[in-house]
Amino acid sequence: MSSVPDVVKYLLLTDVHLGNPGIDPKMLHLKFKKYLYPELKNIDILVLGGDFWDTLLHMDSPSSLTAVSIIGELMEMAYEYDYVLRILRGTITHDRNQNQFFQISDDGRIRTINSIDIEYLERFDQWILYMPDDIPGDHMEIAKQKMRDLQLDKVDVIIHHGYFAHMLPPGIPMEPPHTLTVDKVNAAFSPIVVFNGHVHTPGVYRNVISGGSFERFAHGEEHNKGFFLVDVNKSQRTVSSRFIINEDATVYVTCDLRGHQTVESASEVFEPWFFTKIKQKTRLMPSIYVRILAATPLIAELLALWCKQQSVAVIVSKPPGIKKEQALSDNKVNMEELPRITLGNLTDLVFEHIKKQHSNITTQDVDLVIKTVTGGS
Repeated sequence: MSSVPDVVKYLLLTDVHLGNPGIDPKMLHLKFKKYLYPELKNIDILVLGGDFWDTLLHMDSPSSLTAVSIIGELMEMAYEYDYVLRILRGTITHDRNQNQFFQISDDGRIRTINSIDIEYLERFDQWILYMPDDIPGDHMEIAKQKMRDLQLDKVDVIIHHGYFAHMLPPGIPMEPPHTLTVDKVNAAFSPIVVFNGHVHTPGVYRNVISGGSFERFAHGEEHNKGFFLVDVNKSQRTVSSRFIINEDATVYVTCDLRGHQTVESASEVFEPWFFTKIKQKTRLMPSIYVRILAATPLIAELLALWCKQQSVAVIVSKPPGIKKEQALSDNKVNMEELPRITLGNLTDLVFEHIKKQHSNITTQDVDLVIKTVTGGS
């Protein structure tokens, strides 16, 4: 048996969500090849920390075909580059039982984990406690009983999928089930490091490393995306980490224009902002997603119309206080009373329709937007 290394090199990749409708699977595969695969040559253990899948997939879907390729490549490289591969089940509604596509190897190099368990990796002299999501019962007590069964007083690494209290927003009325705290986990298991998945924001808090996600899936995820490289020194019981950024992660951006009460004023701010953001688009990023927070629905809708002409996917948020029922009521029209619309009367018709709801809008505002959208002079 070869000597045990002083430092064990982990790669933590969590919350891939393969099959998410907002992610192009072919682009995801190319991003893996660009960012993830080169790092696999220099690691000892690859940890997939849960939610590798987004939903139950059919084998004829594009995401399934990509998954087959990625899984095959990760398993093949485990032998080529001599790393151990561990796949933790995440949230059951995401992963289901699809991790079985990773073929468990007879030599222990590749393993999937679906229950709370403890493993000794002799090659690295490290005890690892696995804690998947959605396990019935008290997770801490189950893990403590596993420790007693093995007569252990501590483990070296915990791989967990779920919430820690410090990851939750302040003031929430109720914690999610099985939420852990750093103090209780450290007191019970004395780990050098805890690897955590489930929360899509990457971060390090004390000895807990939250992997975040490799991709962005929605607005509110405008922070960096990628994965962690982590060095664990057992003899010194120290850990160091480095976050590798996925520079090609899909861009979701928000422009807050709620302080601008006219279309012209909002446009003066929005258009240069937009062209700055569009520069973030890369070859591996088919679209960027823009959310417009505007003072009125009209401003948001007109800017969204202009934005769509630039071939960029747009999400338009509704201003606070506008209810769906109210919007539907306001938009009821007797089709027999509709006037004939021409370029000559379009400005006046639009202005007459909106002036009661938006008293600060002028005919010049409407005319400017119409000319911008239609390319008129």
